[in-house]
Amino acid sequence: EREKYIDSISNIKKELGIDLDDMIILFSARFTKRKRPLDLLEALTQIDNSNITILFVGDGLERNNMEAFVKEHNLKAVFTGFQNQTQLPKYYTISDIDVVISDYDPSPKAMNEAMNFILPIIVSDAPGTAYDLVKNGENGFVVKVGDIDTIAKKIDYLNKNREEMKI
Repeated sequence: EREKYIDSISNIKKELGIDLDDMIILFSARFTKRKRPLDLLEALTQIDNSNITILFVGDGLERNNMEAFVKEHNLKAVFTGFQNQTQLPKYYTISDIDVVISDYDPSPKAMNEAMNFILPIIVSDAPGTAYDLVKNGENGFVVKVGDIDTIAKKIDYLNKNREEMKI
């Protein structure tokens, strides 16, 4: 599926209003408190986020809070709304990292999908598969649930060392 979109990355970014040189953080999930999207947004306020865009794929009860936070803190974010499974590959293809920081998620499908697209993962230690699938410093980072400071540091590290994202 990645091959379908690889030559269209620039066009897809333009369609979504994303700067071509921005690092894209993918957050693909139902927007609920359990998925902790506001932790990601809070983490971005702690670092230089001027060349980072968050790509929120999904929908849910927290969306209004997320949009208000983005506006209040002048963050760059794109909200696609719910997307059919057939549309997800284009979002994975244009993304640089995937974030799954739920406080409960036995085996997040979004993390497995992102890994199929060879994206580095920042995952909380709550998913049962976190330590099985993510090796710190190799294909991503495992962080403690709710540890916004560490999430910020890992995003900042990957943004400043983009060649490390090419795993």
